[in-house]
Amino acid sequence: MNIPAANPQDLDVVVFAAPLLDALEERVLLAVATDYEQYMLELLNRARANPAAEAARLGIDLNEGLAANTISTAAKQPLTMNQFLVDAAQGHSLWLLVNGVFDHTGINGTDPGQRMANAGYAFIPSYSWGENIAYTASTVTLNYLQAAESLHNNLFVDSGVDGRGHRLNMMNASFREVGMGIAVGAYDPPPAGGTVYSSTMMLTQDFAYSGSSIFLTGVAYSDAVLNDDFYTPGEGYNGVTVTATRTLDGAVFQTTTIATGGYGLALPAGTYTVTATGGGLSAAITYHNVVVGAQNVKVDFTPSQGSQTYPVDQNALEDVALVLTGTNKQIILVDTTGQATAIQVNLSATNGTLTLSRLTGLTFTAGTGAGDAVMTFSGTLANVNAALNGMSFRGDADYNGPAALQIVSTAITPGGTTPLDDHTVNLTVVAVNDAPSFTKGLDQNVLEDVGLVTLPGWATNISPGPADEAAQTVSFAVTTNNNALFAVRPAISADGTLTYTPAANANGTATVTVYAVDNGGVFNGGDNASDAQTFTIDVQAVNDPPVNTVPNAQTAGEEAALVFSLLTGNRISVADLDAGVSPLQVTLTAPNGTLTLGSSTGVIVTGNGTGTLTVTGTAAALNIALNGLTFHGNAGFTGGTTLTVATNDQGATGSGGPQIDTDVINITVTAGRQLALDGRTPVRFTDASGDTILVYLIGGTGTLFLPPGDRGDIREIVLSNTTERSMLLISGGRTTVGDITVNGPMGTISASLTTLSGTLSIGPTATTYGATTIMLDVLAEARVASQMPIGTFMANAWTDADATPDVLTAPRANMVYIRGQMQADLDLQGATDRLNQNLGVFYALGAFNGQVTLAGGAGMMMLADWAAGSLQGTFVSSLISRGSLGATINLTGQNLYGASVNLMSVIGQVTCPSITLAGSIRTIVAGLWNVPAFEALHAGSAIIRGNFSGAFTLTGQSAAGMSLIVLSVIGSIDNAVLRARGTINTIVAQSLIDSTIFAGVRNDLAALPSAPGDFLAPLNPARPAAINVFQISSAVGQMSNSLLAAPTLGTIILRNVQYANGAAPWGLAADETIRLLITYNTGQRPDVNYRVNASLPAVGNFEARVV
Repeated sequence: MNIPAANPQDLDVVVFAAPLLDALEERVLLAVATDYEQYMLELLNRARANPAAEAARLGIDLNEGLAANTISTAAKQPLTMNQFLVDAAQGHSLWLLVNGVFDHTGINGTDPGQRMANAGYAFIPSYSWGENIAYTASTVTLNYLQAAESLHNNLFVDSGVDGRGHRLNMMNASFREVGMGIAVGAYDPPPAGGTVYSSTMMLTQDFAYSGSSIFLTGVAYSDAVLNDDFYTPGEGYNGVTVTATRTLDGAVFQTTTIATGGYGLALPAGTYTVTATGGGLSAAITYHNVVVGAQNVKVDFTPSQGSQTYPVDQNALEDVALVLTGTNKQIILVDTTGQATAIQVNLSATNGTLTLSRLTGLTFTAGTGAGDAVMTFSGTLANVNAALNGMSFRGDADYNGPAALQIVSTAITPGGTTPLDDHTVNLTVVAVNDAPSFTKGLDQNVLEDVGLVTLPGWATNISPGPADEAAQTVSFAVTTNNNALFAVRPAISADGTLTYTPAANANGTATVTVYAVDNGGVFNGGDNASDAQTFTIDVQAVNDPPVNTVPNAQTAGEEAALVFSLLTGNRISVADLDAGVSPLQVTLTAPNGTLTLGSSTGVIVTGNGTGTLTVTGTAAALNIALNGLTFHGNAGFTGGTTLTVATNDQGATGSGGPQIDTDVINITVTAGRQLALDGRTPVRFTDASGDTILVYLIGGTGTLFLPPGDRGDIREIVLSNTTERSMLLISGGRTTVGDITVNGPMGTISASLTTLSGTLSIGPTATTYGATTIMLDVLAEARVASQMPIGTFMANAWTDADATPDVLTAPRANMVYIRGQMQADLDLQGATDRLNQNLGVFYALGAFNGQVTLAGGAGMMMLADWAAGSLQGTFVSSLISRGSLGATINLTGQNLYGASVNLMSVIGQVTCPSITLAGSIRTIVAGLWNVPAFEALHAGSAIIRGNFSGAFTLTGQSAAGMSLIVLSVIGSIDNAVLRARGTINTIVAQSLIDSTIFAGVRNDLAALPSAPGDFLAPLNPARPAAINVFQISSAVGQMSNSLLAAPTLGTIILRNVQYANGAAPWGLAADETIRLLITYNTGQRPDVNYRVNASLPAVGNFEARVV
């Protein structure tokens, strides 16, 4: 239609008819409307967006002429144009104008709903429609812009219309669609024959809703006509592409604007990013987070909306500059006037300050551009944007909470100034932990051995940080560069108390480093630790007293030497922690005897061989001299006396002066006499009274002859000046010797009629490979400690009835031979022989329940019975027991042939708690086998005359792929688990009950294989079966509740086997095949479960059943 150009004139008349409202249904399309119809829609949607403001603009109460609250002040959803409703409205307006009619009843007597339906609008219950009609007319040409606005205003005011129905239609919140129809031209309103208006604007508004479609609607316009931020006819952008992208899944919905700039797009509920591009827009305009719910949403597009770029809301860290640059952070201003010679910017910060990135080309009227809360400056657009790019915001010191940045921009043009924009960026200053602080106390100076030091209030002014961190707690981290100076290192409590304890006898200086640490954390770059502060602790040396080490009370024989030495276990020694190489002086006093040093090398001696002996030297030299100190009682003296040891450090180091330690040793000198054995003439004596006789061997070899039948006891025999060829022979009658002490090497002690009831000690040895021979009758509550290897040790018996274990200790022994019971332990942990053995042969013809501990291996161990105890070493060639074997065995190595045991032969039962072998075991022969935990690399043959029980694990395999060659059990394999890494060649038993046997296992031997990958490929392809032969053969044999598992099974022979009446099936599990199954049963068939890759045929009486 042609609409004349607007001419501002007064309107002569505005007429409108009573509105109609009825119920119908809906169909929606974007309408092809005119600019003035679009303008009418924008006026209507402005009123619906803020009803109260519209009423105030028109000078009425929103509910004027209506009951209170009939129309709510709440915003009403915007309306979108519908093509069918536009067609109906335009047709009715034209019909009214042409026919001189003004009524809601139209062509052919139709009502509004019928006309909407006839135009194509679909009504589906529930629905509703409504219609407003009005016109304005004049005898001169109308100003159509004013006419359109006048029609809208008068319809809204609705003056004189009962019920204010026009206003109610316009404010009906349910309507979602509208058709605006305007017709212009000459009009002869009824009744005919009156004034004919040459210029008339006839308006029909058709309202409706139907169905559930919700619309995104609006208008794209330039605002170039009136520049009033509102649509004006002639400002619309045609062909703008409007794209709505759903945030949830990226679904895209799109339409384009019509010639008026208007658009409508049906959308499902969701959140969208809406972008307008093209069609006259110089740049894309984007709206984020547009939420479409149960009502229409209006989004308009004008160039000014896309001109300026601002940061999104930002978070700034406390006391850290937030730099505004980059995506979603940068401020970019645009001259939307196109005429600006300069841009003026006013920046203001709330709760913070601003600093521009540069000042080039800027002129300031407020602020300086650095650290300002408010600044105003101007410059060219390029210089302004360069200064804003990288501008920083810093919150006020120690502040956290909400803040803001306001940007007000103005274009300076030749004609004056034009506001560009006023925008506020919301900021949040995020709290960042500030470092705590404190004031340290004074350096420390204390004396050595002062004990615990406590200094309350050493650290003061302890603060977690600014006032907003007052609730935080502060602790202290403390380190030193000399931890050894302290028994308890320095620590500082939360209240500033310093504590530390210097180490005993320690002195020196430590630098202590202290940090205060709060619990505010380090999130967002926070600082929870103060700067380090240091102080020193100086522990000043104090002279420590010397310390004597002396033995308990001693006993010496009359006329005999009492030797104080390391070997005899009664050594006298001195020590001084801080003496270093400073000399000490030791004074020894014996009022009833004489004292002689063992050595005088490196010391100064006075009074050697007298009752008062003084010796001076370093602690090390003194201890050498005192080792071997000899006390001789005065001639004829017996009874109690003392030996006093007084050590003076003569001041040594540190403060405090000389320190002295004095100790007294009580000595009892008993009646007795010294026997000299020169190796040529036997010394005879008879102890008629039964007193103890002290025998002292001076020479290298000698014989002590006891008359037959003599039962006297010898308390101690001390052998001195011995060599590896020395020999002591005690012959004649029987006797009991308490201790035999050999102060050096020894060749032979032959005392086959002598009982040892104390300690036999030998050493030190003179050469590496010398060995001693010891022959005794009986050892009772005795101990043997030889620093020399033992060639042969023989005794009739060794008994031990008390709580202290008896033990034979030596580097190694070639033979230990006990004719009777053996109740002592063997501890042979020195250098091994050329065969890597510590024990060559061990015979015990009586019972043995002790512990054998070896550093290396053993040759042969033959025992009458070994029911308890333990064996620890690397290997044993032969382990034989004529009775039982119940010791715990742990052999951690192998012999030259890779075996930990060559032969284990036990006539009785083997009930060891555990047997652990690092290597293989070649042969096992036993009467009965019940070992809960047996483990070896692999085994040769195992022949068991009785039953076989327990866990038997073979972790490796031989070069031929064998883990076990033969397991022959004359009895039953009962409650056993046999695990083999490799192949088991043959298993023969009377019965197989409650047992599991699996071989060829790849990984965990503790778990039953359950898949082909759990098995190993055979090392020997010529013998692929992991169990070659399995035979159960007996007139009373039984198989029940057991399982064989291997990658392949060879031959299985079952002869006269009972199957527990079928109540307890046994199983064959094979990954590949069972080569041969032979049964010789007497009519019974085994209840067999098996698992193979290929089906297994029945053979003989065997019944195959797949599970």
